[in-house]
Amino acid sequence: MRYFAIPDGATGLREVPQSQLDLRNASDIIAELNTFRPVTSEKNVWAFWDKGLDAMYPSYRCTVLNWVRKLGPSWTVRLVDLIDGSPNNIYNFIGKDWLPDCLVSMTMDGAHKAQHASDLIRLPLLFEHGGVWMDVGNMLHTHLDDLFWNALSDSESRYEIGLWIITGQIRKKWGSFGNFMCAARKESIFIKNWHNGFKELWKDRTNERDFHKHPLIQEIGIADGMADWDFEEKVLEMSDYVAQMLIGDRTRNLLDVETGWNGRDFYEKKAFMVEGINNGILGP
Repeated sequence: MRYFAIPDGATGLREVPQSQLDLRNASDIIAELNTFRPVTSEKNVWAFWDKGLDAMYPSYRCTVLNWVRKLGPSWTVRLVDLIDGSPNNIYNFIGKDWLPDCLVSMTMDGAHKAQHASDLIRLPLLFEHGGVWMDVGNMLHTHLDDLFWNALSDSESRYEIGLWIITGQIRKKWGSFGNFMCAARKESIFIKNWHNGFKELWKDRTNERDFHKHPLIQEIGIADGMADWDFEEKVLEMSDYVAQMLIGDRTRNLLDVETGWNGRDFYEKKAFMVEGINNGILGP
């Protein structure tokens, strides 16, 4: 990898020690990404491309390679897929019981089936193994230790999850968070409850159309923040598309007297929040 010295005038920059980086060439990193690696810690980065790494758009593949370079040897980056026999097939990491019938049987349809397959697998991966989920479009400018993990893993920390707060972008009320970037310790009940709510939307369904009519979505409301993005005419359709984020908002507001789940108490005490609008201009 070519070395560039920091200009003398760039006094606010510091050089990351090479020992913290992964400086292997791209072919070596790709070869490793295409192998099965058992989960041995919670420091996992999870991402998804249904047809696998070799079928990704080059720009996204470059982004994933740069995650590996940035994070160095202390994190394991995995790109899971839906390819039969693949070392990174999703069922090497989670059981089929986590998923709705339409995904297990590969009968999911609709214009966004790959995106929604991704939505359905991310939370089970975080619950079973811990780590950070990132959509493949996320350019990582801050090390995940600094962004989330140090706060979650400290022995005296109260935090179980790390959330990217995007107030106003999905719903207009404060506190909405993205599903495209989230962190969690293994077996976080918030992650399990969030997933179970989203999975319920898919019962006897093969696509997302009219999710906004489902009682669970109507309890929390549609994605009214998207009406300010010139999507006013399509806000119901967009609510269907971002339903997982709406269910996340429902989970953090839910008080369930039967199970004892208090989402607001959990969110206040155990969610480490990163402001994601200003910080997200150039990526996490």
